[in-house]
Amino acid sequence: MKEKKKFHYAWVVLIVCCMINFAGLGTIFNTSGIFFPSVTKELGIGTGDMSLYMTFLCLAMFVASPLVAKLLSKIDVRITLSVAFVVALSAIAVMSLYTEIWQWYLSGIVIGFAGAFIFYIPIPVIVQNWFHKKTGMALGIIGAFTGIGGAIMNPVIASFIDSFGWRTAYVITAIIIGVIVLPFTIFVLRFKPEDKGYKPYGYAETLEDQETFKKENEKGVPVKVAITSLAFFCVIIIASFSGLISGLNQLLTSYGDTVGLTTTAAATLVSASMISNLLTKFLFGAASDKFGVKMTLIVSVLLIAFGFSLFFISHGTYATVFTASLLYGIHASVIIVGLPLITKELFGKKHFVEIFSYVTMGQALVKSFGFAVFGYMYDLSNSYEPAFTLGIIICVLMAVLTVGAFRSRRKMEIVMKKEIGESMQ
Repeated sequence: MKEKKKFHYAWVVLIVCCMINFAGLGTIFNTSGIFFPSVTKELGIGTGDMSLYMTFLCLAMFVASPLVAKLLSKIDVRITLSVAFVVALSAIAVMSLYTEIWQWYLSGIVIGFAGAFIFYIPIPVIVQNWFHKKTGMALGIIGAFTGIGGAIMNPVIASFIDSFGWRTAYVITAIIIGVIVLPFTIFVLRFKPEDKGYKPYGYAETLEDQETFKKENEKGVPVKVAITSLAFFCVIIIASFSGLISGLNQLLTSYGDTVGLTTTAAATLVSASMISNLLTKFLFGAASDKFGVKMTLIVSVLLIAFGFSLFFISHGTYATVFTASLLYGIHASVIIVGLPLITKELFGKKHFVEIFSYVTMGQALVKSFGFAVFGYMYDLSNSYEPAFTLGIIICVLMAVLTVGAFRSRRKMEIVMKKEIGESMQ
């Protein structure tokens, strides 16, 4: 193994993961809606029907998640991610030829299946392979690039649509994403430090610390025990709830319109959420490293609940709804940084990939319906107050479930010891 005092390849891997998030969640996922108005207007497709594209995408990602867990460590990650990106980008480019709504659904399925190998599962695994220390900080930095990707590429793609039309814009977008990410995934990325002759960042130098490091790597709850535990049930519900409330992000502009904001002012509510999306991932990761993921997650979801409360009392006051949107934007940190960290904390590293794939499935499944749930709530009540009420309830429940997950960890450890004892008899 190489002894590196001044430089560690882990930081190169971190940059690669930033580019993957920029291109994947940041652009492929977060810019999908920018095409909808132009497509629906030209082809006479309903906005609701067009939005089902995202539902099919998330459902396909849900179905493919277990396959990711099985293949990620068996096939060279450079091949896995590069092929996944090529498949997803091809499905984007071919949308330039579509004339019927079912064709978008088909692309959604293809992108969702390929996206399972890109969006949520691989990066936490790669980061935990490379970083023994500062894992939370690394995930926070990488996670921020989902917001950066969306913030940069949404206006860029919008300008392509205005200049060349939506059909050409689909092709240009696919090419740009490929140019940004494929050189990194093909030539630079490595799955684990050993692939480059390194030890993980933060690897201890003393013999005693090396033994501790070895034990931590080998420590982990068996998948069978984990997925039947109360702690896992709590984490799955937390993941599902976080996916559900993320659906409100697409409705902030519409909410601003209902409380009398100008179109420009209403649009800045999404910008506020994106700013929070970017900044709080850094803070969530750093706070988790210092105070632990349990406390960080509880404080985060309670701040989101406070944001929902501010929407109630805002009476259309711009400063209040802007602040509420900032607080709401913390939800992205819970999904991108919080879920992998709490999974690792409760169940260990040994079987992290398999266990986290199930957590991702729960988040993806509920997220696929989140957009529609809150939209229909508004349609039925002609108000966003029921949606905000549900948001507050969900956030409080997430805090309670976080406490419950950590308290039930002791029972899970007892089950493990019992099974080990029986296997030795």
